[in-house]
Amino acid sequence: MESIREDIAPKISDQLFWSPEDGPGRKGVLDRIKRKRRLKKSISLNPEQLHDILNFIANNQDEGGNVLWTPEILFRYVPSNFEGATVPRKTANDVLSHAISKSFFSIFPSVNMEKLKFVGNPKRRMYELVWHGPEPVVPEAPRDTPAFTLVERDPKQIRLQAVQPGSTIATHRS
Repeated sequence: MESIREDIAPKISDQLFWSPEDGPGRKGVLDRIKRKRRLKKSISLNPEQLHDILNFIANNQDEGGNVLWTPEILFRYVPSNFEGATVPRKTANDVLSHAISKSFFSIFPSVNMEKLKFVGNPKRRMYELVWHGPEPVVPEAPRDTPAFTLVERDPKQIRLQAVQPGSTIATHRS
């Protein structure tokens, strides 16, 4: 029986965010998951970068509202190598999507919810940012971006929409 060499990348390593430092088996899977978390934490976008990405999203979608990412835009904001691992396009896409959400909450502190909506025909991707409290101040850079909208909504009103007439509120006792 042929032995398995652990110093060689898995056959589909371009999809796995693999590094030569990864452990074998499950440990290797955990190493990749932890690396992806660290990569997500390392990426933050300023208002100008968010503007650039949102304009790209607005102008590069298919009929279903799916973004047609290019390596140029993905790897402008996500490093192509991280901690000894080549970052696959799918991973870069996930990381950049996370960075977009993170930057919305950073730039707009009164935003308490983000919703991804598909509007129009053909469908277009749009981020709906729900805020309550002080009105968000939109920085100069993303003001003219068509890929997001701010909506004021009281969080109490959001929760009440789920309660049906005649319902009672029960308390949980331990």
